[in-house]
Amino acid sequence: MIGWLDALIHEADWALRYLHSLTWAEFAFFFLPVLVLDIPRTLFVSIAALMDHYVWSHRHDATDFVKRLRTHRAPLVSMIAPGLNESETIEKTCVSLLEQDYPNKEIIIVDDGSDDGMTTVCRRLQKRFGNRIKFVCLRPRQGKSAAINFGISVASGEYVMTVDADGTYDRDAVSKAMKQFADPRVAVVSGNVRVRNAFACLLTRVQSIEYLFSINLARRFLARTGTLLIASGAFGLFRRSVVEGVGKFTVGPGEDRELTVRVHKAGYRAAFAGDAICMTDAPTSLKVLTKQRLRWNRSPIRCQFRMHRDLYRLPAFSNMTTMAFLDWTLYSMVLLFSRFMFWGIIAAFHPHLFFPIFIGTGILYGLTNLVQLGVAVWISERKARDLGHLPFMPLFPFYKLYFGCVRAFAYIDEMLFETSYTDNFVPPYVRREALRSRDLPPTEVYADKPRTWSQGFKVWARRRSRDVALEPSELGGGD
Repeated sequence: MIGWLDALIHEADWALRYLHSLTWAEFAFFFLPVLVLDIPRTLFVSIAALMDHYVWSHRHDATDFVKRLRTHRAPLVSMIAPGLNESETIEKTCVSLLEQDYPNKEIIIVDDGSDDGMTTVCRRLQKRFGNRIKFVCLRPRQGKSAAINFGISVASGEYVMTVDADGTYDRDAVSKAMKQFADPRVAVVSGNVRVRNAFACLLTRVQSIEYLFSINLARRFLARTGTLLIASGAFGLFRRSVVEGVGKFTVGPGEDRELTVRVHKAGYRAAFAGDAICMTDAPTSLKVLTKQRLRWNRSPIRCQFRMHRDLYRLPAFSNMTTMAFLDWTLYSMVLLFSRFMFWGIIAAFHPHLFFPIFIGTGILYGLTNLVQLGVAVWISERKARDLGHLPFMPLFPFYKLYFGCVRAFAYIDEMLFETSYTDNFVPPYVRREALRSRDLPPTEVYADKPRTWSQGFKVWARRRSRDVALEPSELGGGD
């Protein structure tokens, strides 16, 4: 062990001395993507977050709509909490929603086929709080999208809010999020989701840092540029008329992103309420977290390359949604795979340079992350809590490296095997019914997924040449 550690220290020392010996031109060549794309984007995001916090987020405060939110004339908000086997958390979530200072609200709990006693807990809550809570029970399980859609159908509110059945909310969260609807162009508002169990273990620590950067900072920038493509399922508010007009939620996973894209295509915008806080528990197991991220990262491929790939076509370039698609494609896909290809070339042809470049990239990302953390703490409503992440920042680049590999695998897996369409996130019979009723585009979804890499390539190649579905026999089987 001591010898291994000494060797690592020696390699790190040599790598740092090698980096110090590079000319500016050589340094720029080795780290061009970081210097040209990542660092400028991070600076833009940080500046936009500061501007949003101090200037943009307060521009509607004096409007009549915002003043009305503090009175009994405030529009009714229907808070829909779909849940599957959430008997241990649903009560805490309901109490958190009931304690909101927003004056005009209703709470709708939708039990999506639970078998852990959630129904009993919900009936007890209904008895305890009376008509302040509506409770409906779906049997058999129909999936999150169906549960939310059913909640919308029984809701009375002009606005609907989707929540997770294990989330808790700051008392002023709904009031602050509703301010964004003072802009008539806004039909979707994403709340700010934070990690409640950040101190449970190292894994939740780095996830909390990730949420600070990817949600608290990045979504402020995306919302202000009109390119925000998702409202978190844990905390999203919608104009009910617009949601119903575009067809409500489709079969998931990724239903929150897909609905937001349709809202964009209808001519509306998505906003982000950075001061409206939802707290949720993050996975404490690497296995569970990896499965979660695989599902999350398959959804953009399905949404953007299949269900809404028309936005990539040239006539749509004037649409900010297309710019959002291109932005995501560049930074989340092209840059990711280019980075892995670059490291692979270095490892294959110049292996002696791999470790110095790896160390240098980590240092650059580490410094960039420190800037992000400083901005996040500066604008945070929980400064001491967020500043406590500072000692764990050296771990964050390694966390991002691992989940960069997870993202790359998820993208390839979804493009070749369309795994999202067979994900148990949605009950199998619901997926089949969605195909028959054309809730999902029939040219995009197959009852059977490819079973081998060669079949996966066949799907991909034919998809590129013709917009037609493959026959089940071409995928190695049928219903």
